[in-house]
Amino acid sequence: MKPEDTTAPTQGASAVLTHELPPASFSTLTATWTGPEGTAHRGQIVGLAGDVVRLAFQGDETLCLPIGTEVELLFSDSELERDIKVRARAVARKDGAELSYYEFHGGQEARADLARLQNHRNDFRVFPHAAAPIEVRATTEEGESYRAMLRDISATGAGLFFPVADEEKLHSARTLTIEFTLPGELQPLKLGARICHRTLAGQAVAYGMQFDPNATTNFFKQQRRVRAYCQRRQFEVRRHALERNTRQTG
Repeated sequence: MKPEDTTAPTQGASAVLTHELPPASFSTLTATWTGPEGTAHRGQIVGLAGDVVRLAFQGDETLCLPIGTEVELLFSDSELERDIKVRARAVARKDGAELSYYEFHGGQEARADLARLQNHRNDFRVFPHAAAPIEVRATTEEGESYRAMLRDISATGAGLFFPVADEEKLHSARTLTIEFTLPGELQPLKLGARICHRTLAGQAVAYGMQFDPNATTNFFKQQRRVRAYCQRRQFEVRRHALERNTRQTG
């Protein structure tokens, strides 16, 4: 029996204040709020519509934002040309076991910037099925190859996990050529990519990569294959979520 995929889709998060979503459902688009004490709190978007944005933060005693407070949210992602700042007011909060959820209203003046974020999310990132991890070979400009695991992927970029030990050799790299084979396909993809950010994640280092059309042969043909895979994964995730909800309510 094929293991159940518990990764939930990002869409449908409008009820975030009454229903917790697992962390695996988040995209890499983050929002940072810096408190008066100078502590930066990074949240992930779980809902976005009009002038309303909903964020999930890891449980933190230092994060206790009074409802009604207006703050500046800094939205960032490896695929954004520049960070986006939005003034928004906290209007609702729900505390879960591990996450705190906040709803912010930006008002009319924030609609244009939030619309940019919504358009940015049209190319959703998806996560490989837990039972079918995707191995990646990453090659530097000098021809040195390293093994990584695909964390997530969209039509415009990907997230990779490298062993911490490899970061000592890769720390000066700015670009990589990544090769991997998508589930159900025989022909591997080979894409040039720019390293946008890297973050320590336990025993691994997470790299945020943006595909580079100028460094990729037949880029748009390969991009179509990536986009088709992302659409298949979105469908799988939603189908499993629907089946799970049906069993729970049946």
